[in-house]
Amino acid sequence: DNENYIRKFHQNNCSGMEWKAASAGFSVQDDVLTAAGFSGFEHLLSGTSDGSHDIRPPSHVNKKRRRDPHRGIRDVRLLEDEKFQRMFRLSRPCFVTLLTKVDKCLRSVFRDTKCTISSEIRLLATLRWLAGASYLDICMIFDFDSSTFYAVNGILWPTLDAIDAVIPLGLPLDDHAALVRIAETYEKWDITGTLTGTISAVDGWVCKTRRPRKSEADYVMAYRNRKDTFGVVCLAGCDGDMRFNIWDVSPGSTNDSFSWDMSNVKHAMDNGKFPPGFHCIGDDAFKNSTYMLTPWAGRGIGTWRDSFNYHMTLQRQCIERAFGRLVHRWGIFWRPLTVSLERWALVTRVAAKLHNICIDFDVPVPPKNHADEQPGDSAVVLLNDMESDSTRHMGRVTESKRDDITKLLEHKGCRRPPKAMANSRA
Repeated sequence: DNENYIRKFHQNNCSGMEWKAASAGFSVQDDVLTAAGFSGFEHLLSGTSDGSHDIRPPSHVNKKRRRDPHRGIRDVRLLEDEKFQRMFRLSRPCFVTLLTKVDKCLRSVFRDTKCTISSEIRLLATLRWLAGASYLDICMIFDFDSSTFYAVNGILWPTLDAIDAVIPLGLPLDDHAALVRIAETYEKWDITGTLTGTISAVDGWVCKTRRPRKSEADYVMAYRNRKDTFGVVCLAGCDGDMRFNIWDVSPGSTNDSFSWDMSNVKHAMDNGKFPPGFHCIGDDAFKNSTYMLTPWAGRGIGTWRDSFNYHMTLQRQCIERAFGRLVHRWGIFWRPLTVSLERWALVTRVAAKLHNICIDFDVPVPPKNHADEQPGDSAVVLLNDMESDSTRHMGRVTESKRDDITKLLEHKGCRRPPKAMANSRA
């Protein structure tokens, strides 16, 4: 039956090809497409003697023609809002706001040059690259030479530097009112009213990259992650609305605990500069303290410790959702980064800042379309978690806000709900 199906499929396709070929003046013989009277079209390949029907560019045409980058921008301005948002990942109001901030910075960079490419074109090209498009397609759309895209003073890097310079990202540790506003974003995830004061949920994400060259890194295997890929670990924190407010980048083999110890926020905690009454939360890869709350480790931990783990996880899941939105929005992360190693931190940090702007303007994550993908693409979020509980960080706790919250949950009688008992460690 399989052989008959294949024979019938072959006959149907051959008959269809014969019909199409006959209508175009071709014939099919022994499954080989041959041209009848093809000599009449030879000029399409070789050109005629007088060049009257030659489709190749004449030799006297100057290949270095005058380019018109504004040709592409006119087409972009005619796009429907939905298609514009799908292509560049930002809504038009969001784009205009960003362009206003970036334009002044870019003008100062290219003030003393003869560059005629506008800030609008640079920003559009950069956003399209972050969305996952090929730089060759971008250069064709906006009609500028492909050699200028990755140049030091070209299109991409000055624009990413400008975005990085004008958009802040970080915890305002010296602004109490701002910290209060951040803590309020977590109230919707605190159903018991016991986990007040959370200002950041912290976790690590693995951004996949190519293998570093020996000329770029003294120890190449430092970028080899336990997920069996090369990359960098982005230790990030976010508020309750999934805006990133912590972003530190380390080589791929770095665990979350060590990345946290090297971060600026941890240094502020160690130096007594972290404001009282506030705290961060993380998984049990981190060491629990007054300013960093982590789940109770192990199994058989009891009802109220298990309740603490559940209610804290409701807040901690914000960072995982933020990573998911970041990766699905920016197609550049669907495949390993191939730019130079020194640019990896910049690309991830700028994407995180643009993610925050999209949150501010309520720009939804565009639906992933198969047409946007390339072979081998994957939007799976690789968290930099440990392999088992036995490998997690088990430091000694001297001061614990966690104890007080656990007792408060017991006092209020707030247990893990029945629907979540499958993950209980009580």
